[in-house]
Amino acid sequence: MKRVGIIGGLGPDTTAQFYLDIIRKHRYYGGKGYPEISIYSVPLLFCVEEEIVKNSVNEEKLLPYLHKAVHSLEKNVDFIAIPCNTAHIYIDELRHLTKIPIISMVEETAVAVRSAGLDNIGILATAKTVESNLYGKVFENMGLRLITPDPSETRITTEVIYNLLMGSKDASEKEKLKQVMRGLKEKGADALILGCTDLQLILDESDFDLPVFDSYSILTDAVIKRL
Repeated sequence: MKRVGIIGGLGPDTTAQFYLDIIRKHRYYGGKGYPEISIYSVPLLFCVEEEIVKNSVNEEKLLPYLHKAVHSLEKNVDFIAIPCNTAHIYIDELRHLTKIPIISMVEETAVAVRSAGLDNIGILATAKTVESNLYGKVFENMGLRLITPDPSETRITTEVIYNLLMGSKDASEKEKLKQVMRGLKEKGADALILGCTDLQLILDESDFDLPVFDSYSILTDAVIKRL
């Protein structure tokens, strides 16, 4: 059985859920035992987390943590997954650090969208993920159109995500996200991407009136396939 390494802690609730979902899906799809999973939980300072997620600055401060995580995992695993979209800004650099494959949730999500035959895709993500055009670059190469929220709507989404990282799952936060989703639909989106793995902590299928591609679930499935 292959061994998976998880670069986690970005944020911790999602990392814990990611681990549990891998175990659950592995059992569901006929695994003969528990998979071997190594988790490196990034010891990110709260102030740095606030700068990157809430204020959309200084994301380069994340890079040394990611370098250390890759080097800590690579000797003991067959592949690596990172359940954090923002960290994927540096995936090319991380891939150059090691011979161990690193799954890209952005690439996996793009493949899922293309396979579904959809063209106009709205995205819910932090300001940093939107500003970096993380999904846009991959989608453009696949002939897909990415629809982004207005800046004010992106700020709303970013605030909700930061609050989730701080442990808040208030119902009013969900209503704010629904407002952003309505705006994306009005712009012509015929499907949505959850471009932040923490969004699965507050949203479920009943909250959407468009097809949804959850980067978190897609990454989980990608791990299961490789296991």
